[in-house]
Amino acid sequence: MAKTRRKKHVTPRQLRDDNVTPLNVNLLGDYMEAALPAYFNLLELRRDMQGRESLVQAGTRASNETPRQPEHDVVKLIDQRPQAAEEMLKVVEAALKRTRHSKLKIPDGKRRKIDGISLKDVQKIGKKAHKDYQGDISRVVDTVRCTILAGDVEDLQVLSEIFRPCAAAEGRMDQEVEFDVVRYRNEFNRINPEKGGIRRLQVNVALPGASGHVGEILVFYGPSAEKYEQSREAYGTQRMAEDAVLRGVARGAGHTTLKKAQKMAVRAKGERNKANEEAANFPEVRALAMNQTAYEVNEFPVIINDDGHEGRKFALVPNPASGFWETDQRFLDVIENPQDYPHLTINKSNLFEAKVRGEALCREQRIGKSMMIGPDREPKLNFG
Repeated sequence: MAKTRRKKHVTPRQLRDDNVTPLNVNLLGDYMEAALPAYFNLLELRRDMQGRESLVQAGTRASNETPRQPEHDVVKLIDQRPQAAEEMLKVVEAALKRTRHSKLKIPDGKRRKIDGISLKDVQKIGKKAHKDYQGDISRVVDTVRCTILAGDVEDLQVLSEIFRPCAAAEGRMDQEVEFDVVRYRNEFNRINPEKGGIRRLQVNVALPGASGHVGEILVFYGPSAEKYEQSREAYGTQRMAEDAVLRGVARGAGHTTLKKAQKMAVRAKGERNKANEEAANFPEVRALAMNQTAYEVNEFPVIINDDGHEGRKFALVPNPASGFWETDQRFLDVIENPQDYPHLTINKSNLFEAKVRGEALCREQRIGKSMMIGPDREPKLNFG
């Protein structure tokens, strides 16, 4: 059998250190002033997120919406799954052609479907909708799913770049592959206590070839796959025990029964966390964690990303013309050499504030439109 030729991967422009956004450094205060109404509205809407662990990543949308299925009818949603599995396989195969040592994990049992694409059990779909989303079936976005095992950190980097929302938006894979990234979480770059410290890349993609059905792609570091399998099994036990507690309370079960189920849930959660910690205990994985510091330059948000893996610092800014957080090293120079920019006021900030400001800037369409002019002219604010 002829060996498949590996296709060259090109890092998306928005992630590179030679990327220059159309932002005018002399107009940063004007941009933020134009976005103030949207900023104050979003500040109230996002208030509950203020204490959460967060990370801003280049090539991701500044304004994130909750991913949903376009279909709310459960029968139609279930009927879409076979075609969605076919479309997802095309996406995954195109991505794997750009890696060296990665592969699609083949699941065991009856859930196997089309070379590693799995279909979520119908009963589990309904159960998840009622337990996690108040019965909203459209919020279940892993009815079609798969797992990629990255063979090494280099492949992991390539896959993370391929699945960035900016790369999908610009169609950087095969022309016949269409997909839109509606959620991107790179948890190799941060430890997420809400997910038990798991280190993975979680991507939800909308598939136009399957009526826009949303599926889920998970990417794990291959050598840690065995530990994450233990974590997955422990998580299943944890949820089963937690459900038993709720059912017991509803039926008026005795204290001993409830205590036994609760003890099982706590033990399973501990096993899951231990497995996740062991899975992340690889030097090459630990080096992927990002350190970020937020600033305001004339009230405009700038985030400095200290990349331990690359051994470099990158400046991330929201680009209202594209709607993405992008790299722009001009702003790193502003932060590191403030004496060269006496007309700019630089203050420390925090990630929550930076995210809200970035979202407000990208939601204010007048700012983005003001930047969409010919490359031979300086962009100017003109809201008339």
